[in-house]
Amino acid sequence: LHIVRAGLKATGGAIAWLVRLLWGSEPDDRAYATLLAEAAVAHGGRAGLFWSPAFLGTGTPDGDDGAHAALIGATLQHTRGDVLRALLEALAFWLRHNLDTLETLTGQTLPTVRLVGGSARLELLTHLKATISGRSILVPDIVEGSALGAALLAGISCGVFASAADAFASLRLHERMYEPAPGEREVYERLYHEVHRALHPALAPLNQRLSQVVRSGG
Repeated sequence: LHIVRAGLKATGGAIAWLVRLLWGSEPDDRAYATLLAEAAVAHGGRAGLFWSPAFLGTGTPDGDDGAHAALIGATLQHTRGDVLRALLEALAFWLRHNLDTLETLTGQTLPTVRLVGGSARLELLTHLKATISGRSILVPDIVEGSALGAALLAGISCGVFASAADAFASLRLHERMYEPAPGEREVYERLYHEVHRALHPALAPLNQRLSQVVRSGG
């Protein structure tokens, strides 16, 4: 059994931080519902707004712990819905980058992706991940994905399951499928290749200089 891990150190936490900032107080269910509804009809990256979501470093595949988050392209015309949507798009671009890297490293195609965890409950984010990645997204009805995965791995180790495939086949889960939105694919393709992939290399030296200034006390 081989497991390939990738990670971004702030996803749900980044969304919660931005929602709290945009809402002006500790967010409740109404805050999330209101801001996500605004993000759903906003333009985000299509309106020229773009995030680098490196709040705690870039994670994979860049592996730059010294990176910091950045918002570029902001104008007085942008709304809070644009700001939130752009962050959700950035998280989807990051997933696309990692999936593309995995395909390159393994030589395998990944046409379908399963999502679990708290952020999988955000339908707008899941729709964006499907469209931006160009892959079908399946979201199983799992509340505690880590605990379930640990139980399955324990079952494999104890011989309850002969293989990972057998362990997975034992599950009886309902899944929702999200497909890429054809009408938005072209602009997101350009944003991915021309902006997302160029953003970290462009910001890295500036982040380094900023950190040096801060460490020296000005």
